Amino acid sequence: MTVIFTCEQCSIKFFPSRTGQVRRFCGTECAKKSRPCKTTHCLQCNTVTFNPKFCSKSCAATHSNLNRAPMTERQKQAISKTLKARKKRKATWKDNIFGPYTIAYRNVCCKTGLIFYAKTWQKYHPSVIADKKHYAVLCKFRFSIGQFPLWFDGKIILDHGWYSTPGSRKGVKNLNGVSRDHRISVDYGYQHGIDPQIIQHPANCHLVLHTENQRKNTKCSITIEKLMDDISAFDALYPKWHK
Repeated sequence: MTVIFTCEQCSIKFFPSRTGQVRRFCGTECAKKSRPCKTTHCLQCNTVTFNPKFCSKSCAATHSNLNRAPMTERQKQAISKTLKARKKRKATWKDNIFGPYTIAYRNVCCKTGLIFYAKTWQKYHPSVIADKKHYAVLCKFRFSIGQFPLWFDGKIILDHGWYSTPGSRKGVKNLNGVSRDHRISVDYGYQHGIDPQIIQHPANCHLVLHTENQRKNTKCSITIEKLMDDISAFDALYPKWHK
């Protein structure tokens, strides 16, 4: 037996999409219209609105700017430093240009020293981007921490676990976990032409919290001389290890 329902909002008769299904409305639009509309007053201009706090983005921005905490001296200095550096990189050539123009940035490639101009600040010339990506792949660690128990202290892993996101390690989320850090960074190795075998060596690996790894970014935590000494010590400890 086919059951016919009547929409409570528009009174149109309709059939359910599935057998045995109970429906009050013919579609989502009627379901939305049936919901009671709550009105509030905008926190900035006191206008009646259906939005939770503000009647527009303009009022939200105005309210946020007026109630923003004053900047500290450290924040002011950081902003001033950024603006000064940006001003040095910018070249606009306004003198003989009439009408619209595009701001261009003068960039110096960290690898080749080539001077080039672009719409944004760039660290490397476009001609070496692919080469840098290939170098980064060659510098990836290709060993397990468990292979070298005499070199790595696994206590930090037992205390905090490995860093992971919901999309990795079977969906387990651990943003405060441990990750493997390059003591001599990949970026430094690429700029100075260091052999990828040295950058990917276990002696160049350091277990740190992922938050510290992010703050370190492309900096180095040791010198290349210290790394070469550690590689010699590692090879003496594990003489049969092969890269």
